[in-house]
Amino acid sequence: MIIGGNFPLDKAVIEALPAGTRVLSADSWGNSSWNVTARINAVEPNGTEKRYFLKCAMSGDVGRSLMEGEFRAMVELYKFAPSFIPKPHTWGKFESTPPVSHFIIYDFKDMSPKLPDPKPFCSELAKLHRTSESPTGKFGFHITTTHGKFPQFMEWNSSWESMFRKLLSDLMLLDLDTNGPWKEFQNVYERTLTLVLPKLIGPLESEGRTVKPCLLHGDLWEGNIGTDCENGHIYIFDASSFYGHNELELGMWRGVQNRMSLKVYGEEYLGNFGISEPANQFDDRNRIYHVKFLMWHSAHHPNDITRQSAYEDMCYLVNKYAPWPTNESSKRSDET
Repeated sequence: MIIGGNFPLDKAVIEALPAGTRVLSADSWGNSSWNVTARINAVEPNGTEKRYFLKCAMSGDVGRSLMEGEFRAMVELYKFAPSFIPKPHTWGKFESTPPVSHFIIYDFKDMSPKLPDPKPFCSELAKLHRTSESPTGKFGFHITTTHGKFPQFMEWNSSWESMFRKLLSDLMLLDLDTNGPWKEFQNVYERTLTLVLPKLIGPLESEGRTVKPCLLHGDLWEGNIGTDCENGHIYIFDASSFYGHNELELGMWRGVQNRMSLKVYGEEYLGNFGISEPANQFDDRNRIYHVKFLMWHSAHHPNDITRQSAYEDMCYLVNKYAPWPTNESSKRSDET
């Protein structure tokens, strides 16, 4: 079988397509920070033309984790929001040798990178959060997913405060590995985990309040959202999913480095879903949720300004919720 295009297809990819599919061509398509991507043009057994999107990860255990984690996340999202997700078909391992080793196949969507219309996008996102149901009733996920190139080690947890503390703890280790020690940063981080989170995240689950574990995309910035060029339908992709507090999804929109504005998209989303109680702590919760994404970015990009931004946000929250004793504050000032 002669296959056209500039992207050589591994035998395992061809065999993973639906039975009876005839591949016409495969071409490089799009950009990805950690992967290689292509579009497959094919014909179904009934003669209908069909296009697939192929994503391939680099070799080794990291590549496997990237592909399996994303595929399982997208399958879970597709279960609750099939009109919001390009259909995931399968994932697998190449028969050939590196540099690439694992792959995912999706339905292909020709999408514009323009910012999504806030009204339909936020309506669909709120619907996903509202209708999704954790299979255990807890926070977490059934396998390890990845955020960028780093794994998110997931275990089911009945407490959102405990779950979020674990996420931040893992990110700190990654950040230190990438950027090295910074005493003041580590001090304010420890105070944030031990003293701020109980006062800021803890109230979500106290005095009779509960947090519903909602299925999150987990990495919802404009680069992972597209608008269909043919019909204007909005899709989300490249998921880093787990079950968590729905407001965490909005944390990424706070940053000036993202084009999606918390004011525009956040207000539209909250108009559909509402604000968790205590409502008066929403902005501070959004700030600590934003710290998670800042630390993730910092761990991926050595010496990036996002590390300083995370430090400043945590300092703000520490000063508000767990201020340093006067003698400790003076000592820290002398040290810096």
